[in-house]
Amino acid sequence: MTRKIQKLTVDLSQIPCPFNLYEQAERVETGPVQFNEDWPGVFIRGDNAGWLALCLEQYMTAIEKGEKPGAFDEAALKELLFLLRGSHISNTIDDNDTDVGC
Repeated sequence: MTRKIQKLTVDLSQIPCPFNLYEQAERVETGPVQFNEDWPGVFIRGDNAGWLALCLEQYMTAIEKGEKPGAFDEAALKELLFLLRGSHISNTIDDNDTDVGC
């Protein structure tokens, strides 16, 4: 199943950049995001999503064949699990925290 892409226009100058590497963010990085007062969610950049999808596919194929999944694929799925858990409401940060990629 494929879902239609929800295209948003975003002012990236409002995204804080950690460690003051740049004056403002140049793109939204993979990780937890929250739009206004809506529930937090997870944004996965296309390049990251492609890699995670490949690892998930290889993991599932190995399981279906009764084989042991590769360590690389297991590590990628653990990273995906960590990423998805990052959107839990208990992980929200206050406005002074700059734990956001740029």
